[in-house]
Amino acid sequence: MFSLTNGLFSLGSGFKYLTEMEQIISRLEQGTIVTKFSWRKGAEKKRLLIRRETGQLLCSTITCSTKLTNGALNLREVKEIRLGKCSKDFDKWSDEVKEIENLKCFVIFYGSEFKLRILSIVAQNEEECKLWIKGLRYFVKDTLSAPYSTKVQEWLQREFLP
Repeated sequence: MFSLTNGLFSLGSGFKYLTEMEQIISRLEQGTIVTKFSWRKGAEKKRLLIRRETGQLLCSTITCSTKLTNGALNLREVKEIRLGKCSKDFDKWSDEVKEIENLKCFVIFYGSEFKLRILSIVAQNEEECKLWIKGLRYFVKDTLSAPYSTKVQEWLQREFLP
C-alpha cells in the first residue's frame, strides 16, 4: 500500500521522507490552473503540468466537455525561465497585465537559438509562481543531464504512447 501525507510516504510498514524537489515535481505533475498570454489570443485559462516520463510541459485548454486539447513543449528545448513580465506578449496586452503583480508572472524561452519562442504565464499566486520556476529549472537541468538511455526512453514514450 502506498500513501502520501505532508512529505511522508509509506510503503508497507516503514515511512520515508520525500525530498523537497520531489514534492515540487509531484505537485507540478498534478498541474495548476494558470493564465497564458499569447501575442494573437491574449489571456487564456490553461492547465499547466509536467509529464515526467516524457520530459514535457503540457498546456491544456480547459473546455466544457471532459476533453482536453494539449500543447506540449519538450523540456530539452527550454533555454531560460525568467520571473516577471519580461515578454512581448505581456507588453502587447499591457492594459490587462498592469493590475497583475510582477511576482505572479514568469516567462519560458524555448526553441533553437535562431528561433526562440516564448511562453508567458501568470500563476494564481506568488507561491505557485515560485513553485513553477524552481521546479522547471530543476527539471530542465535534470532532463538535459540525463543519460542517453533515458533520453531514448523519453523519446519513445512521446512518439508511441498516448
